[in-house]
Amino acid sequence: PEENAVMTEQFDFYKKIIALRNQHTALQVGSFENLLVDDEADVWAFMRADDNERVIVVLNASDQPREVTIEVPDGAPAEWSIELDGGDKITAEDGRFTIEVPAIGGKILSAAK
Repeated sequence: PEENAVMTEQFDFYKKIIALRNQHTALQVGSFENLLVDDEADVWAFMRADDNERVIVVLNASDQPREVTIEVPDGAPAEWSIELDGGDKITAEDGRFTIEVPAIGGKILSAAK
């Protein structure tokens, strides 16, 4: 039985991520655009978009937290909701925003089109 133990925290995280994907059609069928690829910092950001919304995913594969600056595409909204963090908002200024991404973690942001 111990070999088949479920890591509750990890299981709960995956349930939240699956629910988030089910809520946002852009994550299911939207177009894909790389926004940032930084091999040295182990950071990757991309955007999925459909007719209704845009979703930005920022991933940090390093063992250190990273402060990441994302340049949003032309015509993208300025205000973004940070998913999984209680609905906090972030606003792009001059076409970019900076966000703290935890080590071995990520951030997901969404905005209506």
